[in-house]
Amino acid sequence: MRFLTIVLCIFAIAACAPNAGNAVTGVFYYGHDTSAFVRCGTSDIWWADGPGEGMESLMNAYNESGVGPYENLYVVLLGEFELKEGNSDYVGTLLVQELVDYSRATEKILECIPNVDDIKQ
Repeated sequence: MRFLTIVLCIFAIAACAPNAGNAVTGVFYYGHDTSAFVRCGTSDIWWADGPGEGMESLMNAYNESGVGPYENLYVVLLGEFELKEGNSDYVGTLLVQELVDYSRATEKILECIPNVDDIKQ
């Protein structure tokens, strides 16, 4: 019985955690000392980073989209989340593996995060 309880707890925790390498949708914004991603339906802010073409593609899209510093861009990404412990403005890091799609359309941003103005930038 104890084993079953432990297994069920592990599955419950895994079900709540963001999936590694899966497509995630959210809002990305960038500025001085800021590279942030907020997943749709949440207000958790993740530091967006990555050592490869994924982050480079995201930055190119952000710059080419015409949004200014700290302005929101709706994105669909493949990435891996790493939780961070300690005192930080960020929940953890999103390691961007690939940019799938992006849009600066206000409707998409508000559909993703209805209270986008409440997100600390």
